[in-house]
Amino acid sequence: MINTGSRDFDELFGGYGNHITVIYGKASTGKTTCCILATIEQLKQDKKVIYLDAENSFSVDRFEQLAKNDYKKYLENLFIIKVTDFKTQGNKIKELIPLIEKGNFSLLIIDTIGIYYRRLVKSKKELANNMMISQLRTLKEISNKIPVIITNQVYKNIDEDKDMMLAENIINNFTSCVIELEHKKDRKIKMLRPVKKEMFFEIKEEGIFKVKR
Repeated sequence: MINTGSRDFDELFGGYGNHITVIYGKASTGKTTCCILATIEQLKQDKKVIYLDAENSFSVDRFEQLAKNDYKKYLENLFIIKVTDFKTQGNKIKELIPLIEKGNFSLLIIDTIGIYYRRLVKSKKELANNMMISQLRTLKEISNKIPVIITNQVYKNIDEDKDMMLAENIINNFTSCVIELEHKKDRKIKMLRPVKKEMFFEIKEEGIFKVKR
C-alpha cells in the first residue's frame, strides 16, 4: 500500500494497493491533482513513477507547487509518456511490462484512460471496447507488481439523469478500488468500492485537505 499524498485521503481509504484504482469525475474535479500527489509521494522516496499523460493535463507548474523546492530533483525519476490515439495508448501500455520488471518503479498512472476511447466508441463500438479490455488486462498484470491508478471521464446518462463513468461495465471488471470525485457546490470524494466512504475536501496550492461538515 502506498500513500495518496494527502493525509486526509490516507485516513479515508488507506492509500493505493497492488491493484487498479480508478478515479473518475467531471473536468476540474481533482483527478490529476490526486495523481500528481501520489506521484510526488513516491518520488520523495527515490522511487520511479511512470505517468502516461493521455489528456496532456500534466502541468510542471502545478507539480512544482505541490513538490516545492526539490521538484527538479523529483522530475529526474518521473517518466512521462504522451500518446495521441487509442491504438498508441495500448501499444505504450504493453511496452511498460518489461520496463517495470527491470526498473525501480513503484507506481503507474494513466491520466486519462478514456479520452481516446470516447472518440472511437462513437463510430466503432466493438473495436473500442475490445481495445479497452486489452489495455485493462495488461494493466491488471502490471498491478500485480505495482499499484496502478487510472483516471476516467464521465458522460451524462439521460435515462437515469446522472453522470456515469465511461466504459463503466468494462472498467469495473478490472478495478478493485473505484473512486468518484464530485464538484457541485462543494468538492466530495466518494469511495464506491471495495467499501462505501465519502468526504468533503478542498484543493489548495499545497495539496488536498478534508473539509469538516
